[in-house]
Formats: sequence, structure tokens, C-alpha cells
Amino acid sequence: MQKSTLTALAVVLATSACANSSRADNTSDGATQPVSNTSMSANTSAVVAQPEPTSVVPKGWATQWSAGGDLNADGVPDQVLILKRDGASVDGTRRLLIAFGKPDGTKSIAADTDTFLPVVENDTDPFASDNPLQIKNRSLRVYVEGTGTDLTHETFTFRYQNAKFELIGYDAVNQMRSTGDYDNESINYSTGNVEHTVGNIAQSKDVVTKTQLPAGQRPTLLSINLTEGFSPPEDEN
Repeated sequence: MQKSTLTALAVVLATSACANSSRADNTSDGATQPVSNTSMSANTSAVVAQPEPTSVVPKGWATQWSAGGDLNADGVPDQVLILKRDGASVDGTRRLLIAFGKPDGTKSIAADTDTFLPVVENDTDPFASDNPLQIKNRSLRVYVEGTGTDLTHETFTFRYQNAKFELIGYDAVNQMRSTGDYDNESINYSTGNVEHTVGNIAQSKDVVTKTQLPAGQRPTLLSINLTEGFSPPEDEN
């Protein structure tokens, strides 16, 4: 009985030694190398390629102006682009495109419009001088310069709320070059407050009138058509 037990034990030990030797041989041959956390991370980053920022630009279009920042308060940078036809002059169709960034580096289109863009008049581009786009405090500001003989410019301020880009502010400056008279308007669409300022650059006193917008639906980015001009709603006296 004792001799049989010793023989069985010897067989077990021999089998274990052979298995260990086989594993060592396989490791030295590179057949089953252990995978560390570092190599896993490296493999993952090599497989998942991060998209380029220009990947949201449709085929056949080119970026004319751009701005970046967080618009939907998720902590991920978003992107606003003014696009023109690739190879075309600025007097053709243009688009305003907004893309929300995602934590994985991809982007989703949040707005795309070809009507909220002024047309080129008198060979003057309203967006020609400086970048007309700015993202600040989760709001998008678009600056539009006048193309006539007088000094005019408009500022549209949008905020993403209620699942759309609502107009929360509008400021217009209108100054006649010949006389120096000006008539400026500032509208806060969040509060409904309207302020008109009339004066002359040669005089120190302005005439300021404050009124209130009537109740009703407020404009949005997709509802404004600058190709036809923008007219704020009539205020209440």
C-alpha cells in the first residue's frame, strides 16, 4: 500500500514539472506573452482613431470662419463653422453649422442653416474684416457688418436652451456718415427689455427710450433669414 502511494506521488510531480517546463518554453518563444495594462492601453489607442475637427464639414464645402467652446454645458468643446462652397467665391451659398462635441472625440450636428447668413452686396462681405463668431458664457455671438454707405453692424446672441438655439440678445448700431446721427437698438429677449438710443457723435447727450417686447414666441437661429433682412418684433409702448 505504501509503495503504491509513493509511486502515484512521483507521477504527479513529474507531470507538474513537465507542464511548467512547457509553459516556460512557450513564453520564451513568444507564443503566449502576458498582456500588461500598458500594452492594452497602447493597443486601444492605436485602434480607436480620433476624428479630425474638420470631419463635420460636408464634402464640397470649406471652412471660412470657425469658433470653439462649450455651448450645451456638458464640459465638452463644441464647434461653430461658417462654410462656403469649396473653391467658390463668398457671394455663393454659405452655411452656418454647429456641431456638439462628445466625450469620445466625435461630433454630432446640432444645427445647419443656409438662411442665417447675410448676402454679399456691393462686392462687400459682411464677414470679411474679422472672425464674426464668438462663444462666451455658453452663448454664441454672431457679428454682422453693414454693407451700405452708412456705419452699421448687428450682433446676434444665441443660447442653446429648450433643445434649440434661441435668440437671447440683439444689438444694432446705425450711424449716418454724412451727419453723424445714430439710432441704436438693444433687445434682451430673455427679459423682453428694449432700449433705443438716439443721438449725434458731435453731441454729448443721448435720448434713451425704454420699452417692452410683446409676449410671444422668440426667434431662433433656424427661424431668422438674414438673406431677407431681420426686423425685430414691434415693441409695446
